[in-house]
Amino acid sequence: MQVMPPCELDGAAIVLVGSFNPKIYQPAWLAHHKLIRDEEAEAADIRMVRPELTDFTAGWLTLQVLTERFTASTADPSKFKPLCDLVIGVFSILQHTPAKQLGIDRTMHYRMPSEEKFRAFGHMLAPKEVALATARTRVGVRDDARSTCRESIEVRPIQGRGIRPCHAVGHILRIK
Repeated sequence: MQVMPPCELDGAAIVLVGSFNPKIYQPAWLAHHKLIRDEEAEAADIRMVRPELTDFTAGWLTLQVLTERFTASTADPSKFKPLCDLVIGVFSILQHTPAKQLGIDRTMHYRMPSEEKFRAFGHMLAPKEVALATARTRVGVRDDARSTCRESIEVRPIQGRGIRPCHAVGHILRIK
């Protein structure tokens, strides 16, 4: 059995795509609606608040809102539930905000002891046989024929730049 190295970063993000007014999403507004604590709002590191972008960190929360994308994230696993509660709270208050897509992303960073272990982990995580078989298979159409469910996979070389040992070239697998 392969032993995983310790996780160095464990984070989550909730991303919505739609139409947003970035100026609304400020630490004071979140605190006013009891979505974050007053102390977190007062100590927030506000990087930018403009009509087209709001970007700040308040304690455990990082929030970035563009006119077409809302992203709330945390690098504290004990705050995953509060992150969900915050996003639900925001859009319960702003219930008429048009959002058309929602994604939940996880980020986990592991320092691999060698390139060999790194490659073995990558092959375990995304086996080439499965990726290639999936790439050759067309995913079907929904019964109601109103929308087509498609899946596409892109496998391409990438340069590691500090992520992989010795800047080794690897592959990225993207499923759309």
